[in-house]
Amino acid sequence: MIGIANGRKLWGQKIGGAIAGGVITYTVNGTQKIVAATGLTEILWPTEITTAKVSILGVDATNQ
Repeated sequence: MIGIANGRKLWGQKIGGAIAGGVITYTVNGTQKIVAATGLTEILWPTEITTAKVSILGVDATNQ
């Protein structure tokens, strides 16, 4: 994820597998939250085998 103001990297983390569709973003008390279905495995995309889950990730608004 990159900041809209300066293009600086705000977040990066190995979450296991690929991100599926339906990504949602919202803000709570100045912290941006991103919710995504993660852990997608498919023969077409060579990713590690993992368990599918819903991940909630946060970015502190002061870092944007």
